[in-house]
Amino acid sequence: MDKLSSMLFLMDFGLMKDVLRELSSLSLRLQSRSATVVISSSNIAETLRVFEGMKMAGNGKSVNAAQLACVSETAEDKFFKGIKLLNSGKSGIHAGQFLTAVADNLKACCLWETMT
Repeated sequence: MDKLSSMLFLMDFGLMKDVLRELSSLSLRLQSRSATVVISSSNIAETLRVFEGMKMAGNGKSVNAAQLACVSETAEDKFFKGIKLLNSGKSGIHAGQFLTAVADNLKACCLWETMT
């Protein structure tokens, strides 16, 4: 239960949610009957730009929303939807490395290097 009430878990969860949302959207566009190689290439490039933008910004929309939703009663205590968040000593996901890995895997799976 401590893991679920960790501030780092909440931020990691938000980052993964944003990445999965983008990949799901890309998947639906690639499965469309109107998808062509040119359109698919453009869709992949757009998703890669979104990941790069998320990396530059340092966070995704869900991470920012979670940070804003955390209510602080005192300087140390933070609550998210009524659950007290704990500051665990463990490090969370490094957002830049995670986004780079996802983008690199997307490029490798789609043979992006040979299409450009």
